[in-house]
Amino acid sequence: MKISYSIFFLIVSFSLSAQVIWSGAGGDGQWINPANWKESKVPGQTDEVLLDNSMVIDNYTVALPVGNSAIIVQRITIKPGNGKIIQLVLPAGNMASPALSATGDGDGIIINDGGVLDNSSSLKSDAAITLTGKLRINNGGQYIHRSHSSHIELIKALSKVAGTETGIFKFDVPGEAYMISLANYTFGNLILDASASGGTQVYNSIAAYPIIVNNLQINNGVTLNINSNDQFIINRDFIQYGGNFNISDGPASNTISIKGNIMQYAGIITETGSGLPIIELNGSVSQEITLLGNVKQKINLKLNNPAGALLLSNVIMPHKLELINGIMTTIQSHMLILDTFCSIKADSLSNNSFINGPMGKLGLNNSNNFLFPVGKGNTQRWLSLNNATGSYIIEFIKANPYSLSTELKPRLDHISSIEYWSLQSLAAHIASTTNIELSFDNVNSGGVSDLNSLHVAAINPGTYWVDADNIHTTGSAGARGSVTSTFLGFSSGGTNEYLTLGSTTSSQNILPISTIILHARVLDGKNLVSWNAKPDIQAERFILEQSPDGVHFNELTFIWAIGGQGLYSFTDYRMATIKTYYRLHVITTGGSVLYSPVILVENKPIKEPILQVIPSITFNSTRLVFLSNLTGNALIQLYDGQAKQIFARKIKIKEGTNIFLLSLEKYASGNYTVSILINGKIISGRISKE
Repeated sequence: MKISYSIFFLIVSFSLSAQVIWSGAGGDGQWINPANWKESKVPGQTDEVLLDNSMVIDNYTVALPVGNSAIIVQRITIKPGNGKIIQLVLPAGNMASPALSATGDGDGIIINDGGVLDNSSSLKSDAAITLTGKLRINNGGQYIHRSHSSHIELIKALSKVAGTETGIFKFDVPGEAYMISLANYTFGNLILDASASGGTQVYNSIAAYPIIVNNLQINNGVTLNINSNDQFIINRDFIQYGGNFNISDGPASNTISIKGNIMQYAGIITETGSGLPIIELNGSVSQEITLLGNVKQKINLKLNNPAGALLLSNVIMPHKLELINGIMTTIQSHMLILDTFCSIKADSLSNNSFINGPMGKLGLNNSNNFLFPVGKGNTQRWLSLNNATGSYIIEFIKANPYSLSTELKPRLDHISSIEYWSLQSLAAHIASTTNIELSFDNVNSGGVSDLNSLHVAAINPGTYWVDADNIHTTGSAGARGSVTSTFLGFSSGGTNEYLTLGSTTSSQNILPISTIILHARVLDGKNLVSWNAKPDIQAERFILEQSPDGVHFNELTFIWAIGGQGLYSFTDYRMATIKTYYRLHVITTGGSVLYSPVILVENKPIKEPILQVIPSITFNSTRLVFLSNLTGNALIQLYDGQAKQIFARKIKIKEGTNIFLLSLEKYASGNYTVSILINGKIISGRISKE
């Protein structure tokens, strides 16, 4: 009897729960029109509703009734065909509470890819839609809350199963400001919009528990005010097309935790409360940061992601930058800038958290020891400005500073050949009270062996390296530390000046470790790069790097070292630019890092001879760089300001780059003209001696 009863119960259950499919045959899109349903039956309380494209091949909209009519069904599934859109709309004319109920267990309402449930109910507080089971918004599906009715029951019912990670829950509430309940729930894509309210809308949220969303999108005209004493966790991306994101309008120092990318295309991120809120980047893969709008007030940006972050726009921080873990990569066009009142917290001893590229600081005012935690690749090489006034951009460059000038003023025996810092002053400052402190790392700096003879060397481009002295050192030789210069003055107004490590003793502070000879030439439309590594290097692998400007290098290829082999080569088939710079980055068996000098290959034949005078303003001597497509004898001539020839010398010119040193020591200060005569062509340049 039990078996028979069970079978009877199942038969009755199936007969009570039937699937009703939309046919659209009535042509008016109305739910309550029987002609719009297969078998001309309007769904009842025991029915499961299917809105799909099995009987209607195009996009369509189904409108629920207006007035106080209420619809009760077991389940609703919106399942468009591939690329189709099906909308179920609860119109503004409906005042029922609730107007739509799904009473089945499990998934009460299922919205698949292309499906939209639009709640435009005119209710002011009560729930317009209720469920016994779950609201399942699959990826590509969308629920739009276009009503002042309560949304809390819907949020509580949100399904978190696989396939709902990017399902859209959208607020587009008309009229006055709206309070949204976000705490202690998990959203897929949470979108805030202001279209239904005429272009501006304010959403407020008070939270005592964590807010969790996968993606948060704030559209133009929206203001979102958060008053929370717990975390706001964004598991994927934050997207802002405009409006205002007020991350804290209360007393708490809450945290906005972002694990994906920040994509702010317009608008403002701010705070109006009494706390000190934090935006923390704590993902597990490299995070991209685009901030084309503004970040204002006392907001702390914290990087706590071992995979680091990449800036895709200039980023100006108003209050504080905190580097906990991870490398932040910048370039000149996508720079990190700390505003006048912005401080920084960073570990100067860490190679796991620094700025890989340029960073700026505005409005220093006789500040003591402002740290710029810059570096390159996987190594931090910080610089500190002590007692500085003004605005600066600092970058650490892993390249040969001799490329800026080979001339050293007295007391400097040699400088590093593998690294230097660029300092650009952006505004007027008190030059006489600025000290520069440069870090060193024995392995990565090329070998610091004596702190007393380790000095700071400085240069204005196109001149010569001067000794900036050593008034203080930290650390110890053979390890890490720093050296501080005497007072230095720097010109303002956007000029670049450079600093590097120097030594006053030839036998100490090797600095330029380079027993690698690197060659490159154009051969049959491609660049052939070769090098000879002496056995004393004990190389483990060679990393060949290329650059379009001789400053910012990228890895081209790497080759494992072979015992006993000295000569290596690589053919670069790309020929993508007129000029290509190469250098060799060597990893030794002991873990040391070595660099070769930088070399240049010019891929485009020179059509006309070109004369460059470097520097054009000098004290004693200048270099003549003559780029020629000719080979043969030439005549260098020097004329004074009255066009009188005072020097002439015959030379041999080869095709390509020719460099000659012209001494002006015995001539008076003034303006001079230098010319090169070859095969009837005269190329001239001007020099000023001060």
